[in-house]
Amino acid sequence: MYAEVLRKIIHILLALSLAYLAPRVSMQSMMLLGILLTGIFLGARILHHFERLRSVQRTTYGEFFFVAGVMVTSWLFLPLQPIAFQVGMLVLAIADPAAALIGKRFGIHRYVLRGDSLSYEGSGIFFISTTVIFFCAGLTFANAMLGAVLLTGIEAIAPVGSDNFFLPLVAGILLASVLVV
Repeated sequence: MYAEVLRKIIHILLALSLAYLAPRVSMQSMMLLGILLTGIFLGARILHHFERLRSVQRTTYGEFFFVAGVMVTSWLFLPLQPIAFQVGMLVLAIADPAAALIGKRFGIHRYVLRGDSLSYEGSGIFFISTTVIFFCAGLTFANAMLGAVLLTGIEAIAPVGSDNFFLPLVAGILLASVLVV
């Protein structure tokens, strides 16, 4: 559990930092940061550094999907629609780690998708968190809930950490298409 908590703390801090930076840096700067992070993550895997962080009970490439999601989402939304980028990062910073941590700690009611054991409690927290994020970003409550349903489904079915790619991208697209930010 220690490795999972540490991974999620890094996940939270990195996504919150990127959300903060979005209106303050150029899309090119986000791309350079993405390239730098990819190099760091790849180097750590090749050199077997931070093995303890990867000692989770599943196969994951989440760190690479995270960077790819950040880069594609920044390419789509920066600099003209920073709120769409920020909402995607907030889903990664709040809803995704909350679902994992609550699901691991308090998940009693389980279901299995793609061989992964998930919990209704974790999915419920993801849904609630995402609804609040969308609502605070300006969506109506009904649209916030609909967006949260879609993202909760993506989070549940995405294999090997690919939710880190799809969640910010789809969240940004949903927000931008509904709000016309």
